[in-house]
This record gives sequence, structure tokens and C-alpha cells, in this order.
Amino acid sequence: MTGYEITTDASRIPLDALHAALLRLYTCHAIPLPLLPRALANSLPFAALTPAGELAAFARVITDKAVSAHITAACVLESHRGRGLSQQIIAAILAHPDLLSVHMFSIESPANGFFTHCGLPLHAAAEPYGELRRPV
Repeated sequence: MTGYEITTDASRIPLDALHAALLRLYTCHAIPLPLLPRALANSLPFAALTPAGELAAFARVITDKAVSAHITAACVLESHRGRGLSQQIIAAILAHPDLLSVHMFSIESPANGFFTHCGLPLHAAAEPYGELRRPV
């Protein structure tokens, strides 16, 4: 993942680029751009940024920070695919101090490829959802 940085600092995430990426996700309910800062502030956003601060990949975790978490809006921008960014974001999610007690994450759109190579078993649930389980 040379050259990329994973951040959870919402103030560093380029909102226009994120909004454009979210509009391309068929499963993502388009969050209006004016509401995007509030959505990020009330969740845990994980973004992969280039050295120039450009958005390369993103996932947002909605959680109680104890036992329940939902991963949504997971995407890697087309020009950055094939570089292991989805695995790096999943690793950052699993290592985040506020999420260490969460063992099962519900995920949105498991078929979009973001979760394919994360190294954890995916379990089918009612489409378009699935589950990502951390070993206990």
C-alpha cells in the first residue's frame, strides 16, 4: 500500500470526491452533500488517501462502539483498484480501538468485491447484506 494513508479524521476526507464516489455505488443511498459532514461525524469513517490528499478508498462504520457495527459505503475508486486498499481499510477497521469488542459486523453489498480478499469469512444474509466475523 505504498503511498497511501488510512485515516479516520473526517476533516481530511475530500467531501466532493467522496460524494461523487458514493453516488456511483448502487447500494448506497445517496447522502446529500450538505449532510455528508454530519454522517461522517456520527460514524467512524475510514479513508485511504494519496500523498496529495486525494481519496482512493472509503468505508464508513456505524457502531455503538461495544458490540454492534455496520460497514457501509465501502468502495475503492477505479484508478486505485488492485492495490490492496480494501484489505488495508478492513485491517484498520478491525484494529480500531473502539471496535475491538465487536466480533460480527453487518456489511452492505458484500458482492461488490470490497470484502472479497479481507481474509475473514463472509456469511450471507438477506441481500444486499452480509456478515463479516472476527475470530473469537
